[in-house]
Amino acid sequence: MKFRFCCVRSAIAICVMLGAGGWQATAAVVRLAWSESDIEVVFAGDASNLLGIGRVRIGSVVVSDGPTPGRPLIETESGGRYARCRFVRLERRGSEQVVVTDLEEKKSGVRDRLEWRFRPTSLRVRNREYAGIEYAWRFRSRQNRVRRIVDLTDWTLGGRPDDLYLVPPRQVAGRDSLHTRPAVEFLRTPCFYFQGGDAGCMLIARRFDDGTPWVRTGMERAAGAPEIRFTDEILCSPGTEAGTSWRRVLVCPEARLTGLALEDEYARCLDALEAEVRAHFGIREPDIRRLCVRASEGIRPRNSTPTYDAVIPLLDGMAAAGFERVWPGCIWNNAGAQRKPPRPNLQILDMTLSPYGGGEVGLRRLIAAAEEHGLGVYTWSPSGQLTTASRYWKEHPEWFPKNTKGKRYDYSGSTLTWTDLNSGYYRMAMDGFRRARALGIRGMWFDSFGSVAAVVDYGDPEHLGFNILPAFRRMKELQDMGFEMLYIEGRGPAGVDGYPQGDLDEGGYASYKSGHFVYHVRPDRYDVYFRRLANLAPPILAWQYTLRTYRGNAITDHPEYLRRITYDNRAFRQVREQMRHRRLIAAPGDPWHCIGVEWSDDSGRPQVVWAYETQDYTPPAGHRVVEVLDRTPARMRGRTARLDRERVYRILLLE
Repeated sequence: MKFRFCCVRSAIAICVMLGAGGWQATAAVVRLAWSESDIEVVFAGDASNLLGIGRVRIGSVVVSDGPTPGRPLIETESGGRYARCRFVRLERRGSEQVVVTDLEEKKSGVRDRLEWRFRPTSLRVRNREYAGIEYAWRFRSRQNRVRRIVDLTDWTLGGRPDDLYLVPPRQVAGRDSLHTRPAVEFLRTPCFYFQGGDAGCMLIARRFDDGTPWVRTGMERAAGAPEIRFTDEILCSPGTEAGTSWRRVLVCPEARLTGLALEDEYARCLDALEAEVRAHFGIREPDIRRLCVRASEGIRPRNSTPTYDAVIPLLDGMAAAGFERVWPGCIWNNAGAQRKPPRPNLQILDMTLSPYGGGEVGLRRLIAAAEEHGLGVYTWSPSGQLTTASRYWKEHPEWFPKNTKGKRYDYSGSTLTWTDLNSGYYRMAMDGFRRARALGIRGMWFDSFGSVAAVVDYGDPEHLGFNILPAFRRMKELQDMGFEMLYIEGRGPAGVDGYPQGDLDEGGYASYKSGHFVYHVRPDRYDVYFRRLANLAPPILAWQYTLRTYRGNAITDHPEYLRRITYDNRAFRQVREQMRHRRLIAAPGDPWHCIGVEWSDDSGRPQVVWAYETQDYTPPAGHRVVEVLDRTPARMRGRTARLDRERVYRILLLE
């Protein structure tokens, strides 16, 4: 059996192919078991040629038993193609079991050592215990220098993969037995995959506590096989030794869920993993999610010179609509300030304050005026981009990482370029953030945060530079400076997950605890803003240019829309601190149709309900349902309350 990886970086790269020919079920040569954990791992092949992980059982659930054994693909700079993987011995190191093998080159007969490491593990996901196995590889050679290790192991509830990964998630809600979610990426490093079905729920997650690997998710089709599968690529500094981080495969057989209950379990798994990563790096989850509105268009009135003063007349209306923060756009020195007339853009020259819009004096006036209205100021920030027009392009070439061709990165073929967060750029940028915080800037949106974290510096052939660790470190330092909200463009535990998008649509699973950047709102879907707030995902709207079919009209030009947004904002501010644990409310008879969101406290007692549609709701015994703003009790019929469409309710104890 031959496997080909579709993205070999150089002509001299050699890929490991473990085994040849299809495998058939035979007596197990290598079988690992942990009696206390009821886990079994069985290898395919024989002692002269192990083909990979053949079958894995966690309790009563089989999670790997496909036609293609799980194995790593190893790319080296030199050496030959590996013809076989010979079993050497089995070692026990506490709870860890290590399968020691030799990879034998086809022509030279040179052998390299590959260790397959396994150990039991578990994860608490709120009130459920997920248990399973975690595994890692360790490669050692006398002469072969490894470039990357690609994990091609497939994990599927029930053990038999099909084409479900072709366009994930391909299942039609409520009709298929297996519910999947695509990989969630933290700073472009995969956090976890999620599956749920008749056998329970499963998550596959990497650890970040052993060096934070550079990992890229891809897709792989084995030659002649029908399935397309996720792959994890671990990039290594060229050397004769390399290892991977631990990857966990965890199942909860008791979580046999369907419909929206699977969405809630997915969200709980995300919360548990994000909390784990935050704890490791010392990052705090935002205590309160603020309501921010964008006014960057306000500093470009027609063809006049941009000015921060143009935003000040808008502040009264923003505060009255229930917003708490205003975003005047980019405050950093950029190439647009050199145009005539000046026009702000995102071509950052350095992290000093831009002279346009009135410069630092004008920005101070805006901050002071905003605070008088009870508003704070947020801003746009680069994650690590500079324009090639920056003086640093020539003065500090070491700030700019090299790609595999030895050239400095560009940004989508433009004049923007990525920086190395391990260089002096980091200190220059952090000094700029300190100045902004001293002025009174409360929070920031980090553009392309995940992208810059994925940048790799190939400039040093002996040791590659990775941006992931300093990206995490920077978020902690910014929190320590006092910034209250940090939106990161992408997904991750280091701030509020920010997603730029053109229209405000419902979004499904991506709407949980995110912070979308919205360009336009469809007039026929005003309710989507309500739904976003109901999922702790307040989007950033534009005050001046919002409605999709009314381009150029402000929110204030549409009284009905303004009224609904004002209600949503005020209700959200009343209840957000009680929104701890989410439960999506399904329509009677349709477990996949969401009609509202219930939030409970840590004890599980319901606190808040956001009603998408008019519906009947039964509160716990001894409780009543009261509308949040006017405190009107909901109409009751026996113990059932009647909730009105697009209204927010508190669940209170009977007096």
